[in-house]
Amino acid sequence: MPQINLLGQNNRPTFSLGKSPLYLVRLFIVIFIGLLVYWAYLFVQTKFTTKQVATTQDSIIKTQKSILADENRKKLLVKQGQLRAANTLITEEEFWSRLLPELARVTLKSASYISFSATANGIARVSVAVPSYKDFDQFLQVFDLPEFNSHFSHITVSQVGKYQQGDVQSVRFDMTLQYDSGFLKGAAKDNTSTEQAK
Repeated sequence: MPQINLLGQNNRPTFSLGKSPLYLVRLFIVIFIGLLVYWAYLFVQTKFTTKQVATTQDSIIKTQKSILADENRKKLLVKQGQLRAANTLITEEEFWSRLLPELARVTLKSASYISFSATANGIARVSVAVPSYKDFDQFLQVFDLPEFNSHFSHITVSQVGKYQQGDVQSVRFDMTLQYDSGFLKGAAKDNTSTEQAK
């Protein structure tokens, strides 16, 4: 009895080694072309970015040159210097604004200042006029009281004598005193609740 092959001759699985390298070659070609396209894209993008940066730098340089050549620039620099000087003056005014109220607080109401000068190192010179020698004595006694002399020390008096101002005759003297420069640098005012000397 003859043997029958039910699968048939054409149904046998075949595997060709000749086609496999062709697929690999095509895959490598596709990858290589993709890499070339990506490299070309990066090259073009880098050129474009470099050109854009150069254009921006040129624009910045032109703007800087036009600013430096502008006539209003000098005026602005002068104004800026004036503003800095004004800020310095304002700061110094605030610095000195603590000394005069404190000096007024320890001054007799009957006394008046003819001249006043002070230095930043803590020395003040004043010329004072009072109605009489008794007021002159009281004026100096105020600085002996601890509640009034907390910011002033080393008081010296010179050139005491009669002073004629119009029809009014008074006693004039020059006084040098040291003040606490640290007191002037404080931001907050003293909260001392003492009455003004009488």
